[in-house]
Amino acid sequence: MGLDPSLRTGTKVVVIDATGKVVDITALYPHQQRNDWEGSLHTLV
Repeated sequence: MGLDPSLRTGTKVVVIDATGKVVDITALYPHQQRNDWEGSLHTLV
């Protein structure tokens, strides 16, 4: 899992498998303006 933190555009998250294939990509918004802390935690779990 790789994280690219950013307050303005959301934290980008990418998950890759052992061969380097992309499994999933998403963005989390735990900070201002959206304050979606619970949704971000749910996505990571």
